[in-house]
Amino acid sequence: MCKKLPKGTKFQTGLSVIHTIQSIENGINQQFGDAQGRHACMVCGRKFTIDRINTHENVCRRRQASGSLSQSDMAYDPSHSIDPSSKPKMMTLNDFNRPKSKQMSKMPSLKNKPLPEKKQPKQIKAFAGSGVRLGSIVEEETKQAPLKTFTGLQKINKNQPKLDFKWRCLNCMQLNKAEEHKTCPKCGCSRLLKPEEQKQQDQEELELAQMMQEWGNIEQLEDQREDILDFISELEIEATQIFICYTLEKMIMILGNIISKPSEEKYKVLKMDNQVFYSNIGRFSTGIKFIKYLGFETIRLENNKLAYKYSVPTVKGIHPMLLLCYDELRTALAKNQSEKLGQEEKKGFDVPETSENGLDERVNCAFCQRKFARDRVDTHQFICVKLQKKPKRKAWDGSKRRLKGTVFENYKPMYKNYFHDRFEICLSRRDQANMEKILLGLKMTKEEYYKRSQDLKLDNNWYFRCKECRDIIHEKLCESHKCQLYEDDFQQEEEKSSLE
Repeated sequence: MCKKLPKGTKFQTGLSVIHTIQSIENGINQQFGDAQGRHACMVCGRKFTIDRINTHENVCRRRQASGSLSQSDMAYDPSHSIDPSSKPKMMTLNDFNRPKSKQMSKMPSLKNKPLPEKKQPKQIKAFAGSGVRLGSIVEEETKQAPLKTFTGLQKINKNQPKLDFKWRCLNCMQLNKAEEHKTCPKCGCSRLLKPEEQKQQDQEELELAQMMQEWGNIEQLEDQREDILDFISELEIEATQIFICYTLEKMIMILGNIISKPSEEKYKVLKMDNQVFYSNIGRFSTGIKFIKYLGFETIRLENNKLAYKYSVPTVKGIHPMLLLCYDELRTALAKNQSEKLGQEEKKGFDVPETSENGLDERVNCAFCQRKFARDRVDTHQFICVKLQKKPKRKAWDGSKRRLKGTVFENYKPMYKNYFHDRFEICLSRRDQANMEKILLGLKMTKEEYYKRSQDLKLDNNWYFRCKECRDIIHEKLCESHKCQLYEDDFQQEEEKSSLE
């Protein structure tokens, strides 16, 4: 609290004991606040808690700089100063622990503050326009849209529908339509054509002649229609009642794409590896014959896969046989769908079909070869195709997942060479008889084999090879070796060495 002053300092004279206590109190207040923990503002002298004093001082300084800080806002306390001329304030016990009500009563009030400027009231006029009473507040008149009257209406002449041109036969007086009848259907007399109609008729005859030259006569088209109906009936027998609806739908889709977009080459190629085409058309021999009859040729793709391509050269438009086949297929599909619905209504509920022997007549799936009932196999095949096309999930590798994000993620274990172990095992075999197998197992040539063997060759004074089993044995282990031939040779060698 009290610091040791250096020598030569002059003490302030004339201070009483009360002044000294008050100065100590002020020092404590500046450092720790008063008894309630509040600090005095350096500008206005009002007291605030430690968490609000900095904010208040900043506001006070701004107000003082702008000149808006009045004298009434200042809370001057003479006890804050240690000037001897000012009268000292007697400090009592209540100064340390005042009630809150007294504290609030001593705080500067807001009564002396200037009132905010009043807004100017709206001016009242004597006459505010039509429809406004005297003394009322002026309001802006809203612009109303002008009322429509009958004078602004105009008569619009609508275009009348064009009547069909008709002509009357001069022989029987029959009234006929010009577009439908160029000759009278009653008596057979032809009407006199206008030059425009005569020109149009000549052009139609020319186009018909070109079509006949390119596509054949109408009689030939009738024969082709009969052939198409024969193919459809054969396809119904081979595909059975279960698959015929799906087969006809795919045929209609293929021909419809070619007819609607003849310039698109992708619609003209039918791939056998396409599961949808194979399951509905390609696996039936009649289906292949049918598409070949319509003009599809067998080709081989770049990956040597079988496919069929529509290649009928036409000068203009689509071949009429394709349009004829499209109509007949739609008729056959509607007929088969109605028959299928009638059978389902008669059954009422699903009953498993059984043969006379009491066995279930189930059909194999074309993809997974599982057996299903006839009324369920078509639904399963569409699901089975999707499952086979769906990419398979990768096998879960828990070790990689655990190492991900750690220091050891990019760590590669050191490669350990097991060549010496394999080589020693191979030497213990009968290498002369099984040399090709040994080289094949080691995956090396003879030159590499002999080079490695020279590197690993040991001193002959200590190691010997048995002539019978071809094992390399240390000298200390020769006695325990059970090969009799090897023991005889070893004794002969010992005798030779002793004689020398």
